[in-house]
This record gives sequence, C-alpha cells and structure tokens, in this order.
Amino acid sequence: MELWVIDRFEEGFAVCEHSNGEMVLLNKAALPNGAKEGSVIKKENAVYVLDIDEEARRKERILTLENDLFV
Repeated sequence: MELWVIDRFEEGFAVCEHSNGEMVLLNKAALPNGAKEGSVIKKENAVYVLDIDEEARRKERILTLENDLFV
C-alpha cells in the first residue's frame, strides 16, 4: 500500500514523503478534510483519505523511541 506523510504546505500544494522515501507534491485541493502536517494519507479508489490508524502507530513508535532515549 502506498502511503504519504504530509511534511508541510507550500502555496497550493502539500509537500509529502512517499512510503519509498521520495518527496512529492500533492495538490492541496485533492487532500481530505482535516489533513495537516504529519497526517498520513493513502489513496483509495482514486481519492486520498486519512490513514488514522497508521498515523497513530507512527506517533506511538516515535514516543517509544523518544522515551528510550531519555530513560
């Protein structure tokens, strides 16, 4: 499955990191409502949707790594 993480917004585009590491520009108008920096999105039936579960998994993994660094 292809995933993108929104890195930042520039003008009418979202600068996103693709699951293969490549940076891509996605038209901001094509993004789902509620998309923000750090959101994980995927394409389903030619429409971008938020992947809330994957975003939560990534946040938890980051918190675990941070806690391991400072313990």
